[in-house]
Amino acid sequence: MAEARDPFEGFRITRLPRRGPKPGQSQESFLRGKAMGDRRWEQQREANFKRLLNSRPNVRRKEEP
Repeated sequence: MAEARDPFEGFRITRLPRRGPKPGQSQESFLRGKAMGDRRWEQQREANFKRLLNSRPNVRRKEEP
């Protein structure tokens, strides 16, 4: 019978860089860019949601008696 292999053998943890201003960047500049990115994300989310609603096939609704 084959020996059971350890699934975590050779497993490495990669640390991601912290979130925040880059070295030499002011806090104000970082926050301004973050706000712009958040606004862009919100606009894109709204556009995608509207596109999803408009692409749905027409569904017949039950008529109320």
